[in-house]
Amino acid sequence: MITTTLALKNGSDVEVSDLPSHWPSELALFLADSSSPPSSLPATEQAQTAPSDSGEGLRAKALRAVGILQRELLLLRNELNYQLFLKRGLLQNVERLQHDRNAAVRRDVELQHLVCLFLPGFSSI
Repeated sequence: MITTTLALKNGSDVEVSDLPSHWPSELALFLADSSSPPSSLPATEQAQTAPSDSGEGLRAKALRAVGILQRELLLLRNELNYQLFLKRGLLQNVERLQHDRNAAVRRDVELQHLVCLFLPGFSSI
């Protein structure tokens, strides 16, 4: 997945060899070359889902494929937004921890300074 992401960011061509298992077989047939149906489907299922010659059948399959891809895009965007939400939360937590640490260091330095002013013979470690 990381390799694919980097390839897409670089503008390289990416070939999808295996479709996710939750996608319907009609989409695999629609995306595959119409002259050679995928061999992973049984012969009876290939005959049932083979693309028809009518334009209306192809249009329906194309609309179904677009719907499936739009749903997948929506799910991926939702996951991306959730990951960005988590990242923002973690960054806020790190920022708060750094602020607390800096405040504690400032308090310690101030205390050390006051101790050195009022107790000149006191040496701190």
